[in-house]
Parts: sequence; C-alpha cells; structure tokens
Amino acid sequence: MTDDSEKVARATVCGATTALLCVAIVFVVAGAGPSRADAPADTDRSPKFNATAYTVGGKTASGDKAKPGVVAADPKVLPLGSRIRVKDGGELSGEYVVKDKGRKIKGHKIDVYVHGEKRAKDIGKKPVHVDVLQYGDGSRQSARNEPVPPPDHRARAAK
Repeated sequence: MTDDSEKVARATVCGATTALLCVAIVFVVAGAGPSRADAPADTDRSPKFNATAYTVGGKTASGDKAKPGVVAADPKVLPLGSRIRVKDGGELSGEYVVKDKGRKIKGHKIDVYVHGEKRAKDIGKKPVHVDVLQYGDGSRQSARNEPVPPPDHRARAAK
C-alpha cells in the first residue's frame, strides 16, 4: 500500500463512451487498508473510504452493464471480481461487486453506481468503511462471473 497520508481523488466513471452523462465521485481516504490475508470484520479496523455515487450508462471494465450493486475501484486495491461490504454509508451501505475501474481511481477509492442523476447528486460523497468479503483475481472473466447481490440482499447487508 501507499503511505498513511490523507489522499483526495476524483473518479469519473464513463464506461466505454465518453459522451455519457457522468456524475463524478470524490473519495477522501485516510490510512492504509487491510492486507489480502486479513479482511477485518469490525468498523474500527475496516479501511476508511469516502464514497460518492455515480450514474452512467454503458459497459464496465468487466464487460457487464453498469447497474446497482456494481462499484469501480483501483484494481491494485480491490481487483475486478472482488466482493465488498460498504458500511456506515447510509443508503450506499450494502454488498457490491467490483466490476469496473477508472483511470482516475487510485488508492482506497470506490465509485458506487446508483440509478438517476438526481439521486447520485443527492447522495453525494460520504465517508464509509469497506470490508473485503472476497478478493477477485482481477480478470475480466472472474468479474463477469461474480453475480451482483440483489437489492434486497444489499439492504439486509447494510443493517
């Protein structure tokens, strides 16, 4: 991982078409995350992310369509196909699969897909904690094969 200094980055996920409407997501990250060997179970040990919602049409890096239950992340931190649980994020809390990445997403940052530009803007950015439930192998195929949790499962996981 990198040093423990605070980092700020802007991540815009536009899929394959740059003309698509995108809502930028800004994440403020402090501290280093867990090693792949020990994904923490409690919030005090979970890596801290500052998440913001995005909305866009198009395909993700996995080749799947962007949809709820999908996040974009730095593949060096959360490889494609990883399954994560976002906590302490209000309506962003729940289980997700990393199916996308972005050139501007570096370090401990994620973009959480939501339906609708207004909703994405209303949610804005939030500090969250992320638990890694399962690391993906980083391949496009493994990300495609990892099913996205259904909405009711994401809601239960958030509680």
